[in-house]
Amino acid sequence: MSAPAPGQGGAAVPSSRDSTGFEVPYELRTSAIAGIGVFATTPLARGTLLWRADSRSQVVHTEATLRERLASLSSTEAIELLEHVYCWEGEARGAHMPSLVLEVVGDGKYWNHSRTRQNTGSGGNHPDGDGEGRGDGVSSYALRDIEAGEELLDDYALYPSIPWFEALCEAHGAQSCTSVGKRFIAFVSVRHPKTKSYIH
Repeated sequence: MSAPAPGQGGAAVPSSRDSTGFEVPYELRTSAIAGIGVFATTPLARGTLLWRADSRSQVVHTEATLRERLASLSSTEAIELLEHVYCWEGEARGAHMPSLVLEVVGDGKYWNHSRTRQNTGSGGNHPDGDGEGRGDGVSSYALRDIEAGEELLDDYALYPSIPWFEALCEAHGAQSCTSVGKRFIAFVSVRHPKTKSYIH
C-alpha cells in the first residue's frame, strides 16, 4: 500500500471524515512524506488499538474480485485504489490463507509508509505479541508511545508481495504500489552470522 500523492497536484485534504475502523481520535493533514496523512490528535500509549480491521473497515478481494472492481473504475480511480490497499497471504491462526488484497474503507487508506519512522503495526502487530488475546494479526496498534500531532506510520515493506497484484499495478500504471514486499524480502534475507538475527 502506498499513499502516493492525493494531497499533491491540486488535490486537497478531504473536508469530511470517514472514521470507519478508527478507535482513536485523528485528523487528516498534508503529510511531509506523501500527499495526505493520518495524524494523532491526542497522546497514544504503546499497545493502543488504533484501527480495527473488520467487515466494516475493509473489503477483502481475491484476484478475481479485485479485477472485477477495477473494471468498474476509471483509470484514475483504479490507480487510487491500487495505491491504497494491503496485500495479505500466508497463515492466520494456523490456517493457510490464499493471496488476498484488503481494500481499506474510509480514512485508513491515508495511512502512510515509513521504513525508519514506523510507529504503528498490522499483521502480527501488537508490540507485546499476539498471545493472551493481544492483537488479532490484522488491526493496527501503536508500537510505541505516539505524541499528539505525530503522523501514524506503518512499514509497507512488512506486507507480502503478490505477483498477480504487482502485475495489476503495472498494467494500470500504479507504479508506487509495486515491489514493496519484494524489497523487504531481499532486505531480511541476510542474517547476522553470530546472533542469527536479521540485519536491519
